[in-house]
Amino acid sequence: MNKSSKLIQKYLLPGVFGGILACIGFFLMTILPPKYHWQQLPSPPEEAVAILAWDGWLSGLVQTKDGKLYTCKEGNPSCSLSTLIDQDQVDQLVKRGEILKCWHPNQNYEDFPEPPSSPGKVIDACKIRYGAPEMIMTDYLIMYEGNSFWYGQENGRWHLPPYGASFCLIMIFVVGGLVGIVLGLIIFSIKTTFPKQTS
Repeated sequence: MNKSSKLIQKYLLPGVFGGILACIGFFLMTILPPKYHWQQLPSPPEEAVAILAWDGWLSGLVQTKDGKLYTCKEGNPSCSLSTLIDQDQVDQLVKRGEILKCWHPNQNYEDFPEPPSSPGKVIDACKIRYGAPEMIMTDYLIMYEGNSFWYGQENGRWHLPPYGASFCLIMIFVVGGLVGIVLGLIIFSIKTTFPKQTS
């Protein structure tokens, strides 16, 4: 067995072991309890009756009692009147991927996360899921009585991708093994280029 093969084997095993540790760490991330970060959004000028969609980062599209649609975005002093007219136009934008559909919990808010100091009765609430399969982000929009509008972000929770075991095998043998092989070749190259001087 030549020196290069020995060096590759020498560093391949630590690389694979590192891949196994990475896979275990990733699995532990999937069982961490979620953490929520809440921010209050501006309130629409009229009484809100429904949340229609996620209209961008820290932003929600709401419908008021008079039928108008407003975009309420964090950092703005007030909600702005939307150019959208009705639910049909909202659905078209959702289909094109320009905004995200907000999923409603069928009027059952018992298990729905809320800000630490809930401002009162929930008028409407929904959640949005997006991101890569292994890192699904979940955001929440909640409208309370009195037009108190809140945006929540669920952080710190990873999800195993749908290809589950295959993902771990990739982490262990492809990523970990590749790192080990590369390290072995680099060290072999250094030893070959700068051999130890004999006395």
